[in-house]
Amino acid sequence: MPAIRWLKCWPQECAWRSALMAAAPTLNSIGAGHLPHACRRNPDITYIVMNNSIYGLTKGQVSPTSSLHFVTKSSPEGSIENPINPLEMAITYGATFIARGFSGRPNDLADLIAAAIEHKGFSWIDVISPCVTFNKQDTFDAYKEKVAPLPEDHDVSDRVQAFERAASTNPIYLGLLLQVRKPTFEEVLTERAQHGLARGDTLDDLFNRFV
Repeated sequence: MPAIRWLKCWPQECAWRSALMAAAPTLNSIGAGHLPHACRRNPDITYIVMNNSIYGLTKGQVSPTSSLHFVTKSSPEGSIENPINPLEMAITYGATFIARGFSGRPNDLADLIAAAIEHKGFSWIDVISPCVTFNKQDTFDAYKEKVAPLPEDHDVSDRVQAFERAASTNPIYLGLLLQVRKPTFEEVLTERAQHGLARGDTLDDLFNRFV
């Protein structure tokens, strides 16, 4: 998966920020086991998932996010499997920033990505990104009729409300579903290390505790 790293500077400090980009079929199948641990650890990383509901690079097979009865080369009579909703999974696992974007609305998507990068903690953006080559059902035109912005009164701190709107299919809501502040993995690790230094621990002290 492509990884992006850059130096973000503020008046008082500079810090490296990281972003990952992945295709939804692979992430939601062989990579799905990593998601709960990324969410619970809350590392300061932005994950941008391109959700095209099909295996495009391998010429169009049914994927974990393909809809029920979806016809592909590997499901010529229609998929018999219900699709997973990765946003529901991320909300349940405890991610601290969850959003849905649409590649057909690039300006709104750019704003979501910028907000995710600024968020301290694990940020996840599921991007509806139709495959124009192999997915003739879930097209840009089809999604333009299905998507809608979140209601103005949406509470981004309400995990239950976020789950309900992530699950909605009529309409499919776009925008920032959930954002809460929790200590990041890096913050907790740094605090633990500083605590050990304050006690004057040495490497020998650490080894002796386990011998």
